[in-house]
Amino acid sequence: MTQPAPTMLTVEQKILRAAITALELETGLKLKAVDIASRAASSEFDAQVVLPNKADKLAVEVKIWEQKANLGALAAKIKSLPQEGLLVADYVNPLKKHPLPEGCR
Repeated sequence: MTQPAPTMLTVEQKILRAAITALELETGLKLKAVDIASRAASSEFDAQVVLPNKADKLAVEVKIWEQKANLGALAAKIKSLPQEGLLVADYVNPLKKHPLPEGCR
């Protein structure tokens, strides 16, 4: 019997997985990724994560190489999600990350 082909992870999924691992190593907080959306699907967010011992889910927006991103626009997008949100990025330009917009700390 043949084994099914391994599922290829998208860049966004790899970034999310790495962020969850890093957060757990740094804080001991174990998030679980659920409802990982495909970019081809029409979804308001890239994934959802569940906090330990909580029923609520956080919507996750994954951004790739956002060195020129307007953090205010990203914050507004995350705030407009139908539930509380979390930005996960593989890189944020240190010159752009401070100060964070109000409500994003």
